[in-house]
Amino acid sequence: MISSVVRKNQNCSKPKSFTPDKALSLMLDASLSKNQYQVIRKATLELGYDIFPSYHKILEAKKECYPSDVEISECGASVNLQKLLDHTTTRIFQTKSEEQLSSIAPELTLCSKWGCDGSSGHSEYKQTFEEGDISDANIFLTSLVPLHLHEKGNMLQVQWKNARTSSTRYCRLVRFQFLKETAEVTRN
Repeated sequence: MISSVVRKNQNCSKPKSFTPDKALSLMLDASLSKNQYQVIRKATLELGYDIFPSYHKILEAKKECYPSDVEISECGASVNLQKLLDHTTTRIFQTKSEEQLSSIAPELTLCSKWGCDGSSGHSEYKQTFEEGDISDANIFLTSLVPLHLHEKGNMLQVQWKNARTSSTRYCRLVRFQFLKETAEVTRN
């Protein structure tokens, strides 16, 4: 049986290759480390199959996943909400084929959910902050998750739907701060 599979593969045309985005997705789905990915890539190259892009190309694809204009300060980091929503929508469009894109309505609505959560009790490191009341023992996060993209005014015409609305895979960080979670911080 194995020999017949080998013969079939020898008669086939060149195998398809993973795009850097697909390879990045595979790494995340399989929880592969850089070393594990490179070992698998090298093994397939030794068999004569160049189906995985170099790790360098995966790093470039990973950088494309981040929104622009991230503001970083001593007490946290944040991204402009509109830019994050625009970036998220652009990334969704990149999953579509040219044919699918041509059939999309000119105006769309991205529905998302958002929330915040605090975490405390983290190890405190011996770094000092300029502001005396900041501590890295507490972290407060604000994030959003895109739910679906539909034609404006017609929720029945869904162009994209998040299949895993509770998965961290689609969670988009809006802001993190070194703050203790309090009612006032949550309201702000």
